[in-house]
Amino acid sequence: MQHTTNSQSNDRVTLVEAARTVGKAATTIRRLVDLGTLSTTRDETGKHYVRRQDVINHYAVRAHTANSQPVTADRGPRSGASASSSQSVASATSGEIGRLTATIEGQQAQIALLRDMLERERANVEDLRKQVAAFERERVQQIAEMRALVEGKTGLLSLKRLVATVKSWS
Repeated sequence: MQHTTNSQSNDRVTLVEAARTVGKAATTIRRLVDLGTLSTTRDETGKHYVRRQDVINHYAVRAHTANSQPVTADRGPRSGASASSSQSVASATSGEIGRLTATIEGQQAQIALLRDMLERERANVEDLRKQVAAFERERVQQIAEMRALVEGKTGLLSLKRLVATVKSWS
C-alpha cells in the first residue's frame, strides 16, 4: 500500500467515488486497499485516493477470471484505421466492458443485499403487528377490569350512602 502526499488529480478518486464507479461498497474498496490490492495516495488533509482505472481494471480482471473467457471487443481494423488504433479501440472497449461487467456484478450484489434487508424488515413488521395485537388484547382486558372495579366501588359507595342515610334517620 503506497501512502504519499499528493493533491487530487483527475484520475484519482476518493474511496467512495471508486466504489460508486464499480457498484461496490466503500468498505469493499477499503478492504482492497488494506490488502494491498489497490494503492492509495493521500492529500494534504490525509484523505485517501485511488486511481479510478486501477479499480476498474481490478474488477475487469475478476470478471474475466470468473467467466474464463477473454473480455474483448476486437472487431478488427476498420477501413482507413491502423492496426494500432484498432487495438486501442478494442482495449478501450474491453475496459468499458470490464467496467460495465463490474458494475452489473456490484448491482447484483446490492440487489441480493437489499432483498435480504427487505426480508428482515418484513419479519420485523410481522413481529410488530403481533406485539400491537397483544397490547390491544391486554388493553381491552385492563379496561374490563377497570370497569368492574369502578362498578364495584360505585355499588360500595351507594351502600355507604344508604347506611349513612339510615343512620341519619335515627
